Amino acid sequence: QMFRTLANSIPQLAWMARPDGHIFWYNQRWFDFTGTTLEEMQGWGWQSVHDPDELPNVLTTIKHSFASGEPWEHTFPLRRHDGVFRWHLTRMLPVRDDAGRIVLWFGTNTDITEQREATQALRRSEAFARGVVNSSPDCLKVLDMEGRLQWMNDAGRQLMQVCDFDSLKGSDWAAFWDDSGVRDDVQQALSKARRGESGRFRGACPTLRGEPRWWDVAISPIPGPDDHPEQLLVVSRDISKQREAEEQIRRSEANLRRVIDSMFAFVGILSPDGTLIEVNRVPVDAAGITREDVIGQSFWECHWWSHHPEVAQRLQDAIGQAAAGEMVRYDTDIRLRDAALVTIDLQLQPVFDGADLLFVIASGVEITDRKRAEEELSASQEFLRSALDALSSHIAVLDSDGTIIAVNQAWSDFAVENGWDATGFGVGQNYLSACQLATPADAEDAGEAATGVAAVLRGDTDTFTFEYPCHSPTEYRWFLMRVNRFGGPGPARAVVSHENITDRMLSEQSTLRWSDQLQALAEISVSLAAASEVDTVLDAVTKRACRLVEAHEAETLWSSDQDRSATRRRTSCAFEKPLWLQSTWDDSDPIHAEVRRTNQPVRLATEEWSQRSVKDGRPAVEADYCGGCLAAPLTDRDGRNIGLIQVCGKLSGEFNEDDEAILVQLAQMASVALERARLYEEIRLANLRKDEFLALLAHELRNPLSALTNGAQLIVLHPQDSSQVAETADLILRQCFQLKQLVDDLLDVSRISRGKISLERRPVNLRNVVGSAVETARPVIQSAQHELSLQLCDDDPYVEGDDVRLAQVISNLLINAAKYTPGGGKIDLNLKLSGQSAIIAVRDNGIGIPADKLESIFELFTQVDTSHARSQGGLGIGLTLAQTLVQLHNGHLQVASDGEGQGSTFTVELPLLQQDEVPRSGSTGSREAVQELPSYRILAVDDNRAAVHLLSRLLQSLKQDVHTAADGEAALVEIREFEPDVVISDIAMPGMTGYELAHRIREQPNGRSIVLVALTGYGQESDRQAAAAAGFDRHLTKPVSMDQLTDLLCSLESRPPG
Repeated sequence: QMFRTLANSIPQLAWMARPDGHIFWYNQRWFDFTGTTLEEMQGWGWQSVHDPDELPNVLTTIKHSFASGEPWEHTFPLRRHDGVFRWHLTRMLPVRDDAGRIVLWFGTNTDITEQREATQALRRSEAFARGVVNSSPDCLKVLDMEGRLQWMNDAGRQLMQVCDFDSLKGSDWAAFWDDSGVRDDVQQALSKARRGESGRFRGACPTLRGEPRWWDVAISPIPGPDDHPEQLLVVSRDISKQREAEEQIRRSEANLRRVIDSMFAFVGILSPDGTLIEVNRVPVDAAGITREDVIGQSFWECHWWSHHPEVAQRLQDAIGQAAAGEMVRYDTDIRLRDAALVTIDLQLQPVFDGADLLFVIASGVEITDRKRAEEELSASQEFLRSALDALSSHIAVLDSDGTIIAVNQAWSDFAVENGWDATGFGVGQNYLSACQLATPADAEDAGEAATGVAAVLRGDTDTFTFEYPCHSPTEYRWFLMRVNRFGGPGPARAVVSHENITDRMLSEQSTLRWSDQLQALAEISVSLAAASEVDTVLDAVTKRACRLVEAHEAETLWSSDQDRSATRRRTSCAFEKPLWLQSTWDDSDPIHAEVRRTNQPVRLATEEWSQRSVKDGRPAVEADYCGGCLAAPLTDRDGRNIGLIQVCGKLSGEFNEDDEAILVQLAQMASVALERARLYEEIRLANLRKDEFLALLAHELRNPLSALTNGAQLIVLHPQDSSQVAETADLILRQCFQLKQLVDDLLDVSRISRGKISLERRPVNLRNVVGSAVETARPVIQSAQHELSLQLCDDDPYVEGDDVRLAQVISNLLINAAKYTPGGGKIDLNLKLSGQSAIIAVRDNGIGIPADKLESIFELFTQVDTSHARSQGGLGIGLTLAQTLVQLHNGHLQVASDGEGQGSTFTVELPLLQQDEVPRSGSTGSREAVQELPSYRILAVDDNRAAVHLLSRLLQSLKQDVHTAADGEAALVEIREFEPDVVISDIAMPGMTGYELAHRIREQPNGRSIVLVALTGYGQESDRQAAAAAGFDRHLTKPVSMDQLTDLLCSLESRPPG
């Protein structure tokens, strides 16, 4: 009777059967549940309350247990008294006697309908979450707390080109970023997410197929039931189309957990004071204890409740309530073996006999799975909300009618900011109806969006995408709308997302505009490459600049020199006439001045341009005009400024950074083209001058050669006519002097071009310099029958310089005046002092200089008139040489002329020495006359027999003992036999050169005492240094004059003859 009473008090349906399976007893809960009687249920009558579809399987399995004696457990629905089927977990155990024979079967049916529904709700929630998450266009991943990859959505697998996710699962997600350069950012974001915060970064990560992509990545924690981070959600957004160097990663969602635990029943009988009298075997075995361990103990002190004092205390209080006649029911955790905890639905039911309390039935059914399912359902819903709110896209879920049933935070914020929540786009409002209320400007796009949503809801298509503008009064915006049919169970639903693609659209527009500009630059480059004239380049650049940056007008300034004395200017206008550019160039323009000074581009908006462009006290630009100003510098190869390109009046808006970049690129191309055109013009001009110079050089060489030839023929024809021979010899000497001067001038020009002219500086008396120059130029002046007038100051003006070079300057000016003044003209030379300078002026009444020739008169190979009728000889290099020499003396050479036929005046200004720098002695560096020369033994060496013969005759005329040799070997023989005091040797000889001969002489015992003189046609400074290095004491340049030979012999006077 006690067992039956106990069975009636438990919450399960209970029954007993004979060993052959004939059920003979049911507890009262069975009859209350099924609404049947014992007579109806006797034997196998229980089949009437089973689901016909499940009954065959039930019969098969239960009969097997009856036959085998094994416990039986099955899940199937039973019909309740109201006709509703509820799912039950049925367990049947055999009861054996001491001999082990089965005496009866005891079975229970536990109602698990709520648990089953919770499990199904969890599955629907999981399917719903997957459908929503998979509708996201982003790459979503779930990581465990160690950062290992656990899950990835379908869109993510497509974006990352993942074919086999299982091969990636469990891998270190951060390792994908090892080569991206943002490894530290990844670790920081993961660390923040593990702390419960959100982390974010950007970086480049290729797909599994190696395609480069940029990601914007957000990592946030996924909280567990205790609100502590349990997993990490990574959301990666592909931003590759917006910019090529941006980083993207999405948060992913966590894998959903599955419920796998089973339930068990707990039944105990308590005395009124709470002492445990009886308990079933299942909880005892599950706890790993024996019945003896707990029977007779206070129920709340038993092993199951020992895991926490509060649990035991609550049970004690609940038993007190039950003892007072109250039925108590609540969920609690009990402790099993190995400290494992499970949750049970505990019920304390008092049993009375009339008014007396007999005992308290404690029963419980394990609901761990149900509780876990409820928690997971709650966590899943919270995860779904967190995942959706973490997305930047605006997302809404629509039901089959188009009503909005859920939105994420981004949707809500955008709706509030733009007033959409009040116009039909909030939760509970119909999306399709709201689209019909769009403004006329948006009606077409709204209609297309509504049509696409309706098609997805009807099932005509699974997806719909649509790009549309959604501009606000303050900014341009574009969105990408995606509609995905919800794939979960239940009625049709759709997920609508609106992704802001403004950056991508603006980037594409900018890229297209940049591409057009680059194409235009390429076309300009072709035209500039074909241009060989500066003006052609300027015209092309200026015209294209307007179209290139969509400007109203443009101008280009270019100058070939730093003082900008010859600036060229071009203007261009997109319409009839310019609004701002002046008709003439003004270097005081502040934009021009800044660009030329800084050599950097200048970009000004309209207002700033108006403030800085002020003319005559008022702005030169109307401030209300939208356009601004943009200028870029032109530079030469060395980076010096040579001008600028300026554009004014942007046709739409203001000039931006892209306009500046493209104009700077155009300026760089123009700079190269201008330099190339300038060099081409210079080369063309130099080539023309070269041809003119060569023709002039041939003319100038033939004139003296003709005279020399004729003179030599006269001497041959009339050798006895002493007067004619003397006259002819004088003419030959003058022509030789003229040839020497031509060669010296050419050598000086070479030194000028290489910067090799050097001066032997010392205090120089200008009166002596002028006297020397006059003597040099006198033969030319006298031959033209000019009158030379000298006006010299009384003082002795001293300057620091080279007396020979200064005399060369003055003589060049005198000779130049003589050449370009008709016979019988007048030449004036004036030396005066002016402050701290000495002024030397050479004036003539000759042909004069045209005004357009005054600036170029000092350029190489320039003559005022090169016509055959007016040519007076010379190569056009004398004035260039003179100007260079004066500048080396820190002076100035200027020219003045009133025009053709009005003569010319050349003025040299030199700085005077201070009084304390003037030498006290009267030495001026002039040569002293030598009355008598000592006699030396001289060996002349030259492979040119005529040259060595004439040299020996000249030396013999100076009372010298001279031997000759035709080469180096012969010279060495003569030295041994003749023992000369002086050896005068040519350098360029066949076989042994003069340098080698000098070495050989110095190696001989008496070679150190011999004076070695190099006499050669090589007259450069480097030739002098080479001769000295070879061992020569002196260096003379051919042709050598009698005065030079005399000076040489005088310089050897201190050496004893022989």
